[in-house]
Amino acid sequence: MRWICPHCQHTLQLNAEHKNYRCENNHCFDIAKEGYINLMSANQKKSQNPGDNKAMVQARKQFLAAGFYQNLADKLAEITAQYSPDTNAQILEVGSGEGYYLREINRLFNAKNPKHTAVFSGLDISKDAVKTAAKMSPLQFYSVASSFHMPVMDNSLDIVIRNFAPAPSAEISRVLKDNGKFIVVTPGPKHLYQLRQLIYRQATEHENVLTGIEDFQLIEQVHLQNTINIDKPEQLNALLQMTPYYWQTSKENQEKLNQLQQLECQTDFVISILQKTAV
Repeated sequence: MRWICPHCQHTLQLNAEHKNYRCENNHCFDIAKEGYINLMSANQKKSQNPGDNKAMVQARKQFLAAGFYQNLADKLAEITAQYSPDTNAQILEVGSGEGYYLREINRLFNAKNPKHTAVFSGLDISKDAVKTAAKMSPLQFYSVASSFHMPVMDNSLDIVIRNFAPAPSAEISRVLKDNGKFIVVTPGPKHLYQLRQLIYRQATEHENVLTGIEDFQLIEQVHLQNTINIDKPEQLNALLQMTPYYWQTSKENQEKLNQLQQLECQTDFVISILQKTAV
């Protein structure tokens, strides 16, 4: 991955012997034992440990590992393969969390395109998430970093994936090559609607409004729906822990949700494929 120094924006060079990256101004970043690097400067943090904490990371890892969102991972892999160049593709997921989607995309991409070569990288502001992702994915490249200040070279990526994560279009445009692809996942109108009915007096459908896509042209949109049946208390708890609705409701409602034993719920995703407008 073509990382740059967060302090001076010069290219970082890997020193495998010393297990670190260093720029020409001698700023040095050690590779953690799990295999990631921390490229988030202190002035980019709004708290001491931004992003998902260990409990949230573990909940998301448990829920996704059960395969409830496998259809989304499969479709993202298919789309990534479709729009990727044949060789030396540089693919980055922003807000990559504990790495579930990037692992699945990488695995399915390689299975369907054994002759293609690609580098898969991820970044997230949560150190706990990145640590988990790197430990589970030694062949991918991960960094603790902000999607609003990406430590990535200009015009160096073929595909950027933004899956339920914030990232400004100006930064995405900066790091993508001309005609590079920006794959955005947003909730469809009915996403987790049955869960929201349990939380809100009057649940409303999501408005499918794409934001942060200036300088991009929409070339395709895929609507992906499925019904999932969650019948294990620990999986229900994991879903609640990783869902913002749970934390936005009252303590009384949280207690009611904690008593749930089974939930049949609809998943609803909209995948938008956009192309960077060539300058």
